[in-house]
Amino acid sequence: MRNMCHFADVTHNYIIKYILFNVIMKLKILFCIFLLFLFIQRNLTASDINYKLKNSNVLIISIDSLRADHLGCYGYKRDTSPNIDLVAKNGTLFTHAISQAPWTKPSVASLFSSMYITVHNVWYSYKETKDYTLSCKMSADIVTLAEMLKIHGYETAAFGQKFHLRNEFGFRQGFGLLNMNLGKAANITNAASLWLKEKNPNKFFMYIHYDDAHFPYNPPNKFKMYDTYKSTANITGDNFKSIRNGTIKLNEDDLNHIIASYDGEVKWVDEKIGLLLNAIDTLGYTNNTTVIILADHGEEFMEHNGVAHGHTLYEELIRVPLIMKGPTIPVNTRPEGLVQSIDIAPTVLDILDLQPHNTWEGKSLVPLIYKSEDIHDYVYSEHKGYDAKDFLRVIQSKKWKLIKNYATHQNLLFDLENDPAERTNVENKHPKIVATLESQLSKWLNNEEAKSNASQFIRTIKIDAATKEKLQSLGYAN
Repeated sequence: MRNMCHFADVTHNYIIKYILFNVIMKLKILFCIFLLFLFIQRNLTASDINYKLKNSNVLIISIDSLRADHLGCYGYKRDTSPNIDLVAKNGTLFTHAISQAPWTKPSVASLFSSMYITVHNVWYSYKETKDYTLSCKMSADIVTLAEMLKIHGYETAAFGQKFHLRNEFGFRQGFGLLNMNLGKAANITNAASLWLKEKNPNKFFMYIHYDDAHFPYNPPNKFKMYDTYKSTANITGDNFKSIRNGTIKLNEDDLNHIIASYDGEVKWVDEKIGLLLNAIDTLGYTNNTTVIILADHGEEFMEHNGVAHGHTLYEELIRVPLIMKGPTIPVNTRPEGLVQSIDIAPTVLDILDLQPHNTWEGKSLVPLIYKSEDIHDYVYSEHKGYDAKDFLRVIQSKKWKLIKNYATHQNLLFDLENDPAERTNVENKHPKIVATLESQLSKWLNNEEAKSNASQFIRTIKIDAATKEKLQSLGYAN
C-alpha cells in the first residue's frame, strides 16, 4: 500500500513537471513570436503597409486663425469642437504641427505649393511704391497641389471667405472653381455641398477656407453661450495695433469676453463642418475620402502682450491643429513628431500613389503616421512685415525653439519642454544650443535662398484704391 502511494506521488509529480515544462516551452515560443513581430514591425518600410488609396477624394478644411489649444481634442476646457473631435477620434491627430507663417497669404501659399516662403516669395499684403501700390501674387510658374490633382483627372474646387485667396492673387491655380467671397460658414458649407451634389464628381479635391474665427469675433446668438462677462470689447482691423502698443487697455473682463466670443465662433464653424461631413456621407463619398482639418495660423490673446496675428512667431500663432481621417488612416492615434504645413501636399500624393512635384519641399507624413518615425529634426517658420524692423525666422526642435530677429540681430531661445508658454528667454544659459540652432538655420537658409534665386518666383500685382482700402480695413496696412 505504501509502495502504491509512493508510485502515485511520483506519477503526480511527474505529471505536474510535464505540464509546467510544456507551459514554459509554449510561453518561450510565444515570447519569441512576439519578439519576431516587434522586429518585423520596426523594420517595415512605408511601402510594406497598405496605406495607398488610389483615386481617393481629398477634402482639406482650413479654419482661419484657429488655435490648436482651443479644440477639445487638443485638451481645451470648453466643448468648442465636438465634430472636429470626432474626426480626430476616428483618425490621426498631430500634436506638433507648425505653420510656415503667422498669417494667411504666405501660409496658404506654402500649403498649396509645398514651399517655404523664402522660395515662393509671397511675403506681404501690400506696399507702396512711388507711383502705385503692389501686392504679392503667387507665381503662375509654381505647381500647386490642385494643379497636380487636376492633371490626374480630379475635379477641383475651393470655397470660402478670404480676400487674400482670390483669383487675382494667384490662388486659383489648378482649381476649376474658386469662390472666396461666400461670407459666413453656413454659406460656405451650402455652396460646397451643392457643388458636390450637382457636379457628382467621380473623384474630387476640395479646399474649404472658413474665416469666421478671424477677428472681429461676433458669433450668432446661439453660440454666445460662453460669454458671461460684462464687456463689449472686440478686436478689429482698426484697433488691434493700439491694443498691442498699449494705447488701448484691456481689463480682465474684456479679455475673457473676447476669448469667449472667439470660442463661440469656433463652435459655430465646428457645427458647419459637421454638416459638410454629413453631406459628404449622404452623397456616398465617405468611404473613399481623405479628410484633412487644419488652420492657416493661430491667434494671440495677450500671451505676449498682443492680440490677433501676423506679428510674432510664438506658439500661439504658428502651432496649428492638424487632423487626418480616411479609409487607410489609423484611428485614434496621436503622432508626436514635428510636422509642417508644407508636408500636407506630398502626403496627399503619397496616399494617392502619385509622385510629388520635384519643386516641392515638404515630406510625406506616411512614415510618421504608420511607423511613428520622425521625419523632421527641425521645422521652420518665417515672417516679413511691412518694414525692415519686422523680419523674423524660427527654427525649432521638439525641445528647443530659436526666434531670430533679422532686423535687430537678437535671438530668443525657449525650452519648449519646460516652458511651453515661452515666458523665459534662456539664450544666455545655453550658448552651445544657440550656436547649433543658428548654424542649422544658416544652412537651411542658404539652401532656400539658392532655390529662390534659381526659381525666381517673384510676382506682384498692382492694386487699386478700393482693394487697398479693403486690406486696410482688415488690418493689413502699412
